[in-house]
Amino acid sequence: EKPLILVTNDDGISAPGIRTLISVMNEIGNVVVVAPDSPQSAILMSFFQSSAGPFTETVLMGNLAIRSYMSMGNKKPKYYDNKYHTSEYSKFVGRKKLLWDGDNMKITNFDEANQFVGRTRRPGWNL
Repeated sequence: EKPLILVTNDDGISAPGIRTLISVMNEIGNVVVVAPDSPQSAILMSFFQSSAGPFTETVLMGNLAIRSYMSMGNKKPKYYDNKYHTSEYSKFVGRKKLLWDGDNMKITNFDEANQFVGRTRRPGWNL
């Protein structure tokens, strides 16, 4: 079974470097990509001068993508309780590009992923 690999950058999804990295990583694992649609280079340098929100949102989107990647919806593995046979890979409904609506804080094309998005805080962590 191939490992799940998260690839992210700040140069945008069209950057030649990320395309090369994705190609190489696809040879050794299942790749999830989180990258902005346009270059955001050096955004890390501006953390102290502006909000870290866009970067944080990107990292959290990566986590959503990884959690959604293994979703079979309401289907369960056929042969084993917690292990999947290769013949079942087409049942993974979460293996798609997730579309994020930042204003409404939700995934628009895969409702199941929204269970991982929320503003519920643990006791003691309220604002």
